[in-house]
Amino acid sequence: MEETRISTLTRISGADCPHAWITQGTAVLCVLVSCACLMGGCSAGSFVERGKEFLAEGDYASAAVSFERALETGADTAETFGGIGVAYLLGGRADALPYLRLADTRSAIPGAQTFARAVAAQQVGSYAEAADAYERASRNEKLAAHRGEIARVVAALRKKDSVVRTDFGGTKIEAVAGKRILAVLPVAAGRKDTSLALAAVGLTDFLTTDLSKASAVAVVERSRLAEVLIELERDTSAWDPATLPEKGRLLAAEILIDPGVERQRSEIVLSARAVSVRDGRIMGAVRERGKEERLFSLEKKIALSLLKELNIPLTATERREIQVPQTENTLAFFAYCRGLRAWDAGRYEEAAGYFVAALREDPAFELARRRYEAAETLAEPIPSLRNLLLVFFPAPRISTAARETLLETGARLLEAGFLNTGAARRDGPQILPLPPEPNR
Repeated sequence: MEETRISTLTRISGADCPHAWITQGTAVLCVLVSCACLMGGCSAGSFVERGKEFLAEGDYASAAVSFERALETGADTAETFGGIGVAYLLGGRADALPYLRLADTRSAIPGAQTFARAVAAQQVGSYAEAADAYERASRNEKLAAHRGEIARVVAALRKKDSVVRTDFGGTKIEAVAGKRILAVLPVAAGRKDTSLALAAVGLTDFLTTDLSKASAVAVVERSRLAEVLIELERDTSAWDPATLPEKGRLLAAEILIDPGVERQRSEIVLSARAVSVRDGRIMGAVRERGKEERLFSLEKKIALSLLKELNIPLTATERREIQVPQTENTLAFFAYCRGLRAWDAGRYEEAAGYFVAALREDPAFELARRRYEAAETLAEPIPSLRNLLLVFFPAPRISTAARETLLETGARLLEAGFLNTGAARRDGPQILPLPPEPNR
């Protein structure tokens, strides 16, 4: 690994190490040579040009390092950020999107960086961002012949985004005015108790749904909460009051609901705290305990007690709606919980199967029905437009003789029936325009 890194550095700097052998001890010499190049006049522009050359050659690792060097020397331009993002994207790395966002926002005219951003956003399931970027990129004349294809993909992305944003017990906060804004954190459960840990997934969903039935509050939608928690890489078993203002700002919430569930002997204990985002003050704390078969009624009591602690008014109709159980069937509930886990992992076809199982156990389980219909839509594949990147970034240069040799090798392998040999896996990608997309 060290030798590979040094080889890349010497390629970027244009310096050759005087020794054919490089050990960890002598590697420093080549690094110093690279640094000397930086100090001796290798400009940001030259690094950018080298990066472009490496992209054309299909050497995405060297291209990335070259553009990174340009950035380190002060070239924080759309071209530099775009170069890093494209090199990462074509090289199969999963962290291209942040650089492509920076490149796109710095570009005066939507083009290569905008389209690459759309491809990267689609790969990570950021449907609205992908659709917006594809629409802007399609104005570029280089994509004129593909506008119909892009429009169809945009429509499919919009449909999926609409499903993701469906109100399953949450609200788009930007559309809220004059309401107290709550965010329900994932219910914390002991990791060793696997059944409670699974139940916690469904309890979070039920509690969010019940609290959102109060017209005087707005509850942060579940998808937005998941995005922020991933961004913050939060350990859901711990909560640091010192970080509350930042988390609350990202969630656009003023009150955080921090629930937990545990088993104490033969009983289940469900609890929740209401925490002020502004100063970390505990605004209310509730606790209910009972036999495991009373789990669903305990959740209802927690929801109603929290609203009372926060002095949030309820109409008689809202109170009755909260008291209606989502389901009282334990098998249906745990199937639903497994479906939510698959949903959160982006495995929508698997999630749909679990929601169907929940409906078999309890046909009146309305939340499971709505989730199933949404999962079916999200499971529908959307064509990748990744190969249209070739409009802006041609396939790596390869000689005619080399291409003919690779094609001939592939043809012989196919004739012999060897469809999955080491040779096929080695030579096949070299005659394709782009490397395979990374798995999500």
